[in-house]
Amino acid sequence: MQSLQAYVSRSASVLAASPRFQGQADGLASPQGSKSPDQDPKAHSEATATHSPVQDTRSEDSKSVLKCPVEATIFNPTNKTPLHIETKYGVIIKFDCSLVTFSIARSPVPFRTQPTCSSSTTLQPTPEGHVKIDADAITETTSPLAPKYRYRIIPDWQTTYFWYDANWPQNPKDSFQVDFEDIEERYPELCPFYEAWNELYETEFERRGCHLGVKEPAFEEKAESDAWLIEGFLLACWLAFREDIDQVQYVPGNTAYDINVENMGDVFGKFLVNLPDRF
Repeated sequence: MQSLQAYVSRSASVLAASPRFQGQADGLASPQGSKSPDQDPKAHSEATATHSPVQDTRSEDSKSVLKCPVEATIFNPTNKTPLHIETKYGVIIKFDCSLVTFSIARSPVPFRTQPTCSSSTTLQPTPEGHVKIDADAITETTSPLAPKYRYRIIPDWQTTYFWYDANWPQNPKDSFQVDFEDIEERYPELCPFYEAWNELYETEFERRGCHLGVKEPAFEEKAESDAWLIEGFLLACWLAFREDIDQVQYVPGNTAYDINVENMGDVFGKFLVNLPDRF
């Protein structure tokens, strides 16, 4: 049986080859060995453009969901070189080769919540893959009376893939699916990235004729499928960090992953080991 390091190494190679995980982010430093926006006029032009991942007509490189591209050479389990992934919507994943553990945190960027009372928090990863709260770093506005939702992310053609957990008493009783309008209203920072992720699968599903009954995976290549599934997990992690969300269940196939701020590092490791052949 392969080690977790082997699965992480394979996943790093998959992300390094995926257009969705490449490109230079707006106004951020490039990885070692590539030009910064100040050094490269083309990169500077792209860096100052308005980001719109759903209706973006720029090159594929500039549509990356990461702040900086993933390079397969960055992760080296033999030399104990860690893997570091940070998305534009603020989810950070690190893999510690020595401890063989993941830590997942969020960038210190305030999330919009209900304007009732103020608190200052930031989330920092621990070596065990959990997240601890440290005060006095970011200011958020939260409501102690706001409902704590439980969501399920289940890909299903011609839906939003975003569902309420019907067994959770604080969820609405008159609806099962969360519409894009509700996603945008509650989570405007995430919505463009989530819609682009949803649209990618819908497009591939129809391009391959799956909607006509063709018994084939939506993605032709396993690497494409893996990258899309990993991105779905990162989106679920972003949601799980929200104070108005108790838990997110991600169901990419036959296995369900219950994700919350206490367990997401451990769950991500299990998720990589159990990635479906193709989705």
